[in-house]
Amino acid sequence: MMKEKSCTDEEDPAHKEIRELMDKLFVKLDALSNFHFTPKPVKPEVRVVVNVPALCLEEAVPVTASDATLLAPSEVQAKPPTQEKGENEMTQSDKHRERRKAKRRRKLKHIQHKVK
Repeated sequence: MMKEKSCTDEEDPAHKEIRELMDKLFVKLDALSNFHFTPKPVKPEVRVVVNVPALCLEEAVPVTASDATLLAPSEVQAKPPTQEKGENEMTQSDKHRERRKAKRRRKLKHIQHKVK
């Protein structure tokens, strides 16, 4: 079975010599073509893998922000009370809304009466 090389193992001397010769050659070729344009050497990518949920890592809100700054202006300022409309002034949607409210109140009353 083949063993993997660890990071502490030395490079083979022949490989080291070849790498040095190639580096010298590449420097000379760069000087011939355009010495100012040399791409940066590729750095190895470092990844840190942690078993933590993404929400814990990525807070959308800064810790120092207060709740007041996160609310929309309409949520901060209370809505002014609306005047009640008469039956003939109500639109169809207003009538439906009132009917739903009344049904909800009756249902809650009925449920509370059953519990007692």
